[in-house]
Amino acid sequence: MRFSKAFLVCSAAILALANSGSNIPVMAKPSTKAAPAPKPLSPKEKAEGAKYNTEILKEFGGPMQSPQTEYVVRVGKNIAMQSGLGNAQSDFNVTLLNSSVNNALALPGGCVYITRQLVALCNSEAEMAGVLGHQVGHTAARHSEKRKSNATIAVAPS
Repeated sequence: MRFSKAFLVCSAAILALANSGSNIPVMAKPSTKAAPAPKPLSPKEKAEGAKYNTEILKEFGGPMQSPQTEYVVRVGKNIAMQSGLGNAQSDFNVTLLNSSVNNALALPGGCVYITRQLVALCNSEAEMAGVLGHQVGHTAARHSEKRKSNATIAVAPS
């Protein structure tokens, strides 16, 4: 196979530009380190989630009671179990909310919510699982705790 001089020059230029000004190699080696497992949900986190659960249910029309509810809860709990946050499906509270709003949310302590409207917009179980997994990710990353501490910092007098 013959390569033209222009092709070789362009290839070399692209490789040089891709690596210029950065410490990232063009072909990075995959990491052999495993990501640290998230710490399990604490009783304090579970109590905090339970405290706000009533407000969420009130704001979003309560839990939906339909044939689809058990399916959504089962998928959500199966995903949550993969997070390492708990050892049993009972460690998580997955709720299908009776709301026409497109939304999903998570509270501390393993509380995950998705609205009936958002479930209706999902074209497959995989799409719904992606939404629920995203919410479980917020719980695993303790985003609500971080938001609270950032809000406290923002209002603290200087």
